[in-house]
Amino acid sequence: METETKLNNTSTFELATFASTLKYEDIPEEVITKAKYLLLDYLGAMVPGNQEEMAKILYRFVNKVTGPAESSLIGMDIKVGAQWAALYNGAVGHLIDMDDIHWGSVTHAGVCIWSSALAMAEKTNASGKELLTAAIAGYEVALRIGLAVQPDHYVRGFNPSGTIMTFGAAAVAARLLKLDPLKTTHALGMAAVMVAGNKAHLTERVMTKDYNSGFSSKSGILGALLAEEGFTASTDELENPCGFLHLYGERAYPEELTKGFKNIWHIMKTGQKLYPACRVMHSSIDAVLDFREKFDVDKIEKITSRLFATGAYIIDDNCPWSGEKGIMGARFSAQYNIAVALLYGKEGMWDLYDPVKAMEYMKMERVRELIKKIQIIHVKEWDEDTSKYSACEVDITLNNQTHFTKKLSSAFGDPDNPIPYPEQIKRFKSLLSVVGWSESRMEGVINGVLSLEDVENINKIMGYL
Repeated sequence: METETKLNNTSTFELATFASTLKYEDIPEEVITKAKYLLLDYLGAMVPGNQEEMAKILYRFVNKVTGPAESSLIGMDIKVGAQWAALYNGAVGHLIDMDDIHWGSVTHAGVCIWSSALAMAEKTNASGKELLTAAIAGYEVALRIGLAVQPDHYVRGFNPSGTIMTFGAAAVAARLLKLDPLKTTHALGMAAVMVAGNKAHLTERVMTKDYNSGFSSKSGILGALLAEEGFTASTDELENPCGFLHLYGERAYPEELTKGFKNIWHIMKTGQKLYPACRVMHSSIDAVLDFREKFDVDKIEKITSRLFATGAYIIDDNCPWSGEKGIMGARFSAQYNIAVALLYGKEGMWDLYDPVKAMEYMKMERVRELIKKIQIIHVKEWDEDTSKYSACEVDITLNNQTHFTKKLSSAFGDPDNPIPYPEQIKRFKSLLSVVGWSESRMEGVINGVLSLEDVENINKIMGYL
């Protein structure tokens, strides 16, 4: 009785109970629909990444260390152990930077949630409803934990997709393993022990950027598998004086952990991208796209864009072709993307789905000359407010000293300005046509995902992948 009372008083146990007892019937229809399109979003971003060098290295690695053939490497004709599939799919799914974003927790939640969910759904022969319920539970657990430690956690240098999303992956895996609330609590406790990931990769654009997402996906599954066997962890891991909230953020907001279960669905605050570039720069891209018909681009003298400082540090790169950055130079340079948007408009931005075309733009003298005129201003005071993380203030000065100024509080694809579902389908097809998928294969995946509640075994959809 004493143990039960202690558990009931911990937010860790409350989160675990929510994840393990959530019923599909309890989830609003709009949340189910949102989750389906986030899955489609993830799959569209995942498959093209298979062609990049980091994916090839991981492919060789997981084939060396794998256990039984349980779960698919998406887009590849092979199965490996579930946790290794999650590692591969989680890392490769983040490669082309088209995955979703939840600004309040500063996480790319989808790539980690769906990588662990699909791997474990295959392993357990789950139905579509079971997959959706587990994934939505994982989103809610992870995003609430993120809200409880941000913005300090992110500003200090942690990569939330490597830290916070470990909890989401653990919740997903525990749910699909049908663990009870206590064992799910231990799975979350194990996740807290394994959280890791920082942003040191940013200056060199190296492969650890994407590995963060794969590592958290794998670690969460490992935590749940250990809990299934009876391995124990702290049942108050989140609020413990030596636990996650106290160690990973100077300021914590523990009330966010359990506020409004089944009334507040944080997954609905998840945004999506239309272009393959770091989300921090998307509002700036939107702003200059609105301007480009109003003046002669060749008459621009200077462009400035004000962004929150921690994000600006990531994407402030006026020489994206230098060193060995490769395609990551294009995806993480605000100057490059602003220049392409101004010179070539929306069609130019759609071209960036193709890495070959993106690198061709990088070599164009006209693009490089415009990049020299673009300055990113780091606004330190915006770091304190995650609602500012999608904002920008863009000013364009022409050589006759005419000014064009635009302030945006969010970007196209954010929850207050969502990408219409038909355009999300177009985005999905644009991504997969680049790697040679046929129309019938794409339609098979689209139809399967959008009718997921009718799928008795997830392997039916995995066959298309």
